[in-house]
Formats: sequence, C-alpha cells, structure tokens
Amino acid sequence: MSSPTQSTKKKINLKVDPHRGDVIDRAAAVAGKTRTEFMVDASYREAQELLLSQTTFYLSNGGWDAFMEILDNPPEPSAARKALQDHQAPWDS
Repeated sequence: MSSPTQSTKKKINLKVDPHRGDVIDRAAAVAGKTRTEFMVDASYREAQELLLSQTTFYLSNGGWDAFMEILDNPPEPSAARKALQDHQAPWDS
C-alpha cells in the first residue's frame, strides 16, 4: 500500500504540557522516530485497540454454544419489548 502524499494527509494539531512533550520526545528518540511518527504510531495503535475492544468479545466453548443457540432460536419478545416496539417515537409525531 502506498503512503498518502502530503496533500492527502490530515493535519492534527496538539498542545501538551512541557513535561509530557519532553517524555514524548525522549521516547521518540529512543524509538528512532520523529515526534510526529511516534505520536501517530502510538495514537493509531491505541485507537485500534480501543475500537477492537468495543467490537470483539471472547467466550468459552460452552459460552459460544449458548450464544449460538440464542442466535439460532431467539426467545419470544417480552411484553415490555413489544410495547417499546409499538410506541411511536417523539420525532415521528
């Protein structure tokens, strides 16, 4: 995959306190990266982890079997759920 050209990159400006900036600069130097490369890589990695944690879940074998059973044979809707589905949303009035 080719790298985006300068004109297609999104600009993000950040302000940090001097202590954090110094720590970031030291870590970037240790990693052999520019401050921008270091911050983009770290931010991107954290963003991926957060998004993955919101979309992935793990189950034991027994838990997986129970989950699949519910998906294959969902329970009948409760009276409360039916009432909620039949209720007209305020913005549809």
